[in-house]
Amino acid sequence: MDYKAEEILDVAMEIGVNILQCGAEIRRVEETITYICKAYGASEVNVFAIPSLILATIVVNGETYTTKIKRNLDVTTDLFRLEKYNKLSRKISREKPSLAMVKEEVKTIKELKDYNTFLLYLGAVLTASGFCIFFGGTLRDGIAAGLVSILMFMFLRLQKKTFNQFVHTLICALIGGFFSVVTCWIGLGENLSYVMSGAIMIIIPGLAIGTSIRDIMSNDILSGSVRLFQAIVSSMAIAAGFSAFANLYSGQVEMNATVEWWVVLISSLVATFGFAIILNNKYKHLPIVSICGVISCAAYFFSNMLLNDIFTSVMIGSMVATIMAEILARILKSPTTVFLIPAIIPFVPGAMLFYMMYNLINGNIVKFYVYFSNLGLASLGIAVGIILASVFVQVVIKTIKR
Repeated sequence: MDYKAEEILDVAMEIGVNILQCGAEIRRVEETITYICKAYGASEVNVFAIPSLILATIVVNGETYTTKIKRNLDVTTDLFRLEKYNKLSRKISREKPSLAMVKEEVKTIKELKDYNTFLLYLGAVLTASGFCIFFGGTLRDGIAAGLVSILMFMFLRLQKKTFNQFVHTLICALIGGFFSVVTCWIGLGENLSYVMSGAIMIIIPGLAIGTSIRDIMSNDILSGSVRLFQAIVSSMAIAAGFSAFANLYSGQVEMNATVEWWVVLISSLVATFGFAIILNNKYKHLPIVSICGVISCAAYFFSNMLLNDIFTSVMIGSMVATIMAEILARILKSPTTVFLIPAIIPFVPGAMLFYMMYNLINGNIVKFYVYFSNLGLASLGIAVGIILASVFVQVVIKTIKR
């Protein structure tokens, strides 16, 4: 059945903006729209996407439709729906179902139920507590961070449309900073630095830094720059919110503990499992991505012990995570992102980003430059590791096919 160019592009753009909202990388958005349009007879497809906008032009039977633009103001990370949309796009390329049927499936995916409220809060607690201990905090610090994360997550569950993104993040950080200080005042938390470091991991845009550099190195310079600027603005809001109350605390706000290797691995397992729940990963993928997180974290931790070089150790950890994600994606027929994002979470420079902005706001320029340089090296290590491993896997697969 022949469709008009406008009908084809409407469906393709709807799916494209939905996967963009789920946290898909820009290249995946553009490729998905292109594949769908060509599946229904488009002879030429040109797509331009950034995190807040998609613009596309297609040619079908000599008819040009050039005015389809989709705005996107809500970028989150929803790995379950991302996987569903990926399967739908594969089905379209393979079977070419009617556009009416595709619209029904899109509607069904939108209406899918997330994890229940209890599991979402459990994910927040596991994430905050796990990262608190991962950074060097005690068990009491981990409990305090978990309790603070519950209060922060309550606010995060509110409709973001009530506030703009900066204000929403700032208020959430103020809540986290205030109650982090309260837990230390009452004696539950032992060290404010680690309580805050764990609590902020449910909102810190550390992953966005690595993704933005990855986009830039993949020649998506504009989208990468937009993501990078958004991450910097968010980190400023977080630092301002936490600093407002951290300055009331008499103790030092700094991370300097030495953590045993077995504590690092166990806490990374807990944190990755919790973060996978927050990202709405599928039930059957939770143990898989948790194990991937532990393995990639072990590669990062032990290489850092041997080399004492943050760039190289993060790059090695990212390469291990990417290779596992690429293999699992092909075995389980899912997007690589589903396994990659949780697996690299243990060494994204989230806390480092916060302390960089915290020291800048408080005038500690020397420490600011230290964190700034380490942040840049860690982010670059993530991007380089992902790209090198992706290229390596593609070369191996092509060689095997030949």
